[in-house]
Amino acid sequence: MTTQITKAQFLSERTEESFFQDYGELLSHFNINELKESLSSFMQLNYSADRLRVAPTEPGAYRRILAFSTITLLNRDAVTPLAELNSAANADMDRLRRETDIGAEVISAPAPASPTAEELLADEVRNDWKTLPMSKVREKKNASRKYSETLDRLANAGTLESSVTSLTRAGA
Repeated sequence: MTTQITKAQFLSERTEESFFQDYGELLSHFNINELKESLSSFMQLNYSADRLRVAPTEPGAYRRILAFSTITLLNRDAVTPLAELNSAANADMDRLRRETDIGAEVISAPAPASPTAEELLADEVRNDWKTLPMSKVREKKNASRKYSETLDRLANAGTLESSVTSLTRAGA
């Protein structure tokens, strides 16, 4: 005997499959059967049967219910992870927080980008220009082509300022 499923059942299964794939790294840290049972219980307690029946046929509605239910359960520690979350799982958690806008305030800001080698060299040249005698700057310029090019570029751009010039201007 063949069982027929409704359009809503089909769509809900596809939405769940897509959701669990999107957050696979995060959800892999939990017992999936316990998580699904918890999600089912949470949704039955917080949404009417009619709402759950109709949601899969409304674009994005069932996905929002799944995301909201999942993040709520995780925030309340209603499901216990099998292992400590790794960086990829934490990234998934941050994406889920952004998607639901629940707990978004705890998302850590991305670390500032490390300065490039060119930026570090430009900072070194600016610092040398301010603090070293001209003979030392010439030595460094003659010893390194990149240093020389950076020094010339900064000088032509007018971004080099000596401490003597600054003091003279400040005292004027």
